[in-house]
Amino acid sequence: MVEYSGYDPARPGTNLLEDNADKLAELGLNPDELCKTLEFLCNAPAQPSSTIAIAMGYAVVAVNVRGTGCSGGAYDYFEPLQVLDGYDVIETVAAQDWVYDHKVGMVGLSYPGISQLFVARSQPPSLAAITPLSVMDDTVRGTLTPGGIFNEGFALTWADEVLGKAEPYGQGWEQELVDDGDEICEENQQLRGQNVDVTERALSYTHYPKELGDWYNPSLFGKDITVPIFLAGSFQDEQTGGRFARLWGKFPNSPLVRLSMWNGAHADGYAPMNLSEWKAFLDLYVADQIPSMPPMLNLLAPVLMDEVFGASLALEPVPYSEYPSVEEARAAYEAEKPVRLVLESGAADPEQPGGPGGPPSTASTSGLPRM
Repeated sequence: MVEYSGYDPARPGTNLLEDNADKLAELGLNPDELCKTLEFLCNAPAQPSSTIAIAMGYAVVAVNVRGTGCSGGAYDYFEPLQVLDGYDVIETVAAQDWVYDHKVGMVGLSYPGISQLFVARSQPPSLAAITPLSVMDDTVRGTLTPGGIFNEGFALTWADEVLGKAEPYGQGWEQELVDDGDEICEENQQLRGQNVDVTERALSYTHYPKELGDWYNPSLFGKDITVPIFLAGSFQDEQTGGRFARLWGKFPNSPLVRLSMWNGAHADGYAPMNLSEWKAFLDLYVADQIPSMPPMLNLLAPVLMDEVFGASLALEPVPYSEYPSVEEARAAYEAEKPVRLVLESGAADPEQPGGPGGPPSTASTSGLPRM
């Protein structure tokens, strides 16, 4: 799997087990002992999607886009060079001898979710599938200026924050690497003066700039994406907005599109109601295996969910795991209706109100209702 964004996916790892020692002790688990079998949690990636994908059994390469972190080049929001970099990342990773069948998938929520759409439009031959979570249908009209009014509540604030962190040593962790002798990272910080002020550029327009805005519009370039897509998010998303479902029908050349949506918040793509579906998709279309969930992830899930959502939530059973072959599991998956809708998320457990997940009354033998 590849995670690709301007956050801090390439930041050196942290010890999640040590950080959650008290919660693990309540489960009778010893962090030091767990490190022997779950080494990645003692050196966990910065971004949740990377950590979850590793816990699911995948190798992950996490990459900072140009002009951020220790990467070279100058930062500009999804400019063509950044998209081509993503193409190169996919092909470079796929060429490694430890990559199964030399095929790569992509993971990520929000920024690293949106990046998947842009990278996929470049059609890397070795890209097997993408799983964009909590994304938007149209950068300019969907999130930056909904209704023609600049979104100063989130969009411009986000642009400013990312731009600030793209300054030399702006994310903080770069300095430690340089101090430890990383000469390439040090040299790359000198290129930050070429970064584009995307906030200033956005505010310079009084009308929709078609020649620029259309490039940032996934609903227009979705036709260029030719791999299976697992698209998920909230129609109440407080950050990217609730319009992402308008992407439905915008991927005519993708061989398979699955859409999951719910009421709830931006980060709910990491909730159990979505993780098991996400895992099944990755197993079927990237790993080429019958869906399954590592037992240890089931054990650790309540701790991880409590860290993210403030609710101790168990993972849902992975669907399509009962089939004797991957071909039969894939056929059953593709026979399902393509849209999964979760309503009344937050009402799953009266003892933990607000914890993501639909109430038991919405459940069926194949999971939550599909449309």
